[in-house]
Amino acid sequence: MPSSQHIKRLLDEFISGKITPEDENDLFDFVNNHDIDSTLIAWMYKKWTDSPKRSVGFHSEGANEKIRRKLNLPDRSSREEREYANHVIELEKRKKGRFIPQIFRIAAVLALALIGSYLVLMRSGYFTTMPLKESYSEVFANNGSKSTIVLPDSSIIILNSGSYLRYPVNFHGKNRWVYFEGEAFFNIKTGKAYPFYVNTGNISIRVTGTEFNVKSFPEDQFIETTLISGSIIIEELDEKKQLINQIFLNPNQFAVYDKNTNKIEVSDLLIEDEIIPKQAVRVEHEPAVLKTPQITVAWKDDKFVFYNESLEEIAIRMERWYDTKIVIQDEELKKYRYSGTFEDENIEQALDALKLAASFEFQINNNQITIKR
Repeated sequence: MPSSQHIKRLLDEFISGKITPEDENDLFDFVNNHDIDSTLIAWMYKKWTDSPKRSVGFHSEGANEKIRRKLNLPDRSSREEREYANHVIELEKRKKGRFIPQIFRIAAVLALALIGSYLVLMRSGYFTTMPLKESYSEVFANNGSKSTIVLPDSSIIILNSGSYLRYPVNFHGKNRWVYFEGEAFFNIKTGKAYPFYVNTGNISIRVTGTEFNVKSFPEDQFIETTLISGSIIIEELDEKKQLINQIFLNPNQFAVYDKNTNKIEVSDLLIEDEIIPKQAVRVEHEPAVLKTPQITVAWKDDKFVFYNESLEEIAIRMERWYDTKIVIQDEELKKYRYSGTFEDENIEQALDALKLAASFEFQINNNQITIKR
């Protein structure tokens, strides 16, 4: 028969959800087919009732109640169960190992029923494994606004207009994670033993401590990740959220994930800041890949910076920035390309600047803007 220490180790692994199938079989056989020492029974019962989560799924009151009804067990609250287990162990200590039949008969019923019956019912599909019930906070940065969030670990996230963040009220275990859509700047506290994950679209970004920018709007074809400092790993996931590819980013690199082709391309940022005109100017040449820290994170400093972007692309960003709807009625106008910076301009002033660079007309009707020749 397995030793008490071996059984204690198996029960620890079972409660934490880390037990292997082979060890689970051993624990299942031991609990249901062997006579167990009274001291070990009391220890097992206390260990079970003291567990703050029982990550394998037995944490819910509903599951406890199902087993109680099925086995006709006495109705006790979780607090009463823990108090009773402590009482059993204290009596055992006082009697210096003497056997107390009635006390340990009840303890045996409770301990082995709760643990052994859970194993039986789980295998039979009586109830399903469930994660811990977690509390989350959700933050929406509406169009025309930004939002700064301080996470439980003191990391800071700045959401751009039209973005969404979901994160646990408290970080538990060895991983910190958030779910995010839109655009955000992340300043993550260092924690190599507690990696930070950003889940967005079909990728996950693993971080230990760094500053980076992510642009991941659901309607966009691309997810852009720009690393300012530190290091991150971009993990591509399949439909079942299983890892299929990893890309390592170094400081001053950016990665573009194409949702259509499922490919990731990595490029270097230009370290020196390019001169972006303060006034909007029309650009005649074909688009060039240009990424600098200045351009990438200017939005968090209330600067609307664009370099060699089409009017159609600029209009999409302006919709989020100014909380408005823009309709471009001419296909050629959509292709006009601009570079420039807006800081304090309102929507009408911004459109006037674009209009001066390339002739077009616009009309504002309530919250909709129409651009035409």
